[in-house]
Amino acid sequence: MPLIIRALYFIIMTSFIFGCSKSIPRKMFISNLSQTYLEFTPYKSSDFRQTKANFTRQSSEELIYLEFVPYKNSDFNQIRANFISQKSKELVFKIISNLKLTTKWFSPLEKVEVIKYYDHDNFLLRLIINPLWPLKKREIIACVNTIFHRFSIEIKIQDCSKQYPINVAYERIKKVKSTWLIEQISSSQVQVSYSTWLEPGGHIPAVFYNMMIRSPISKSLIALQKLIETASFEDGV
Repeated sequence: MPLIIRALYFIIMTSFIFGCSKSIPRKMFISNLSQTYLEFTPYKSSDFRQTKANFTRQSSEELIYLEFVPYKNSDFNQIRANFISQKSKELVFKIISNLKLTTKWFSPLEKVEVIKYYDHDNFLLRLIINPLWPLKKREIIACVNTIFHRFSIEIKIQDCSKQYPINVAYERIKKVKSTWLIEQISSSQVQVSYSTWLEPGGHIPAVFYNMMIRSPISKSLIALQKLIETASFEDGV
């Protein structure tokens, strides 16, 4: 796409976002098989424990907390989310770590594949993200590390772009940092916490990206929550 057309598109979209951003509600209802309450919370503190404390006081298996917060010196927001599940942490981990299921709940993901296994808990991953038109498809090369604790399971994902050749058909995302934390918080409840940050590469204005990610990440988390709550080991997950 010619640079001038792309520039005009971003100017139009940025103007639209600025015009609409003031009307975006902090809280909204999203209808699903069961009604899910999704709350957008403003940035108040860099301490994620505060978010988890708020969630615990209003514990509900249908409540998803979602934040878009400043991240260090970047103009691109970090996403933070958490929700409660009545399923076991082992089953939740099975769902989240099952790559075959990922494209079913993570809507922007077009393809995911393991490039190299280092051992059972460490591997190199390749992901293809299909953003909104007219943006070029994004490619992520990430190192995945899983850590098992007595009462929690942690999945750490970070960019390992240098470990795989550049493919000019895609825009390579070279800055990524994500974490899944699956915690047993009571005998019958597991808390799923997710944080992710990336710089999308190319020439995407941060204000456009920060607004653009809200809808797909919201839909993806709701889809993941539904998948977890309807899953069982008997289903062969």
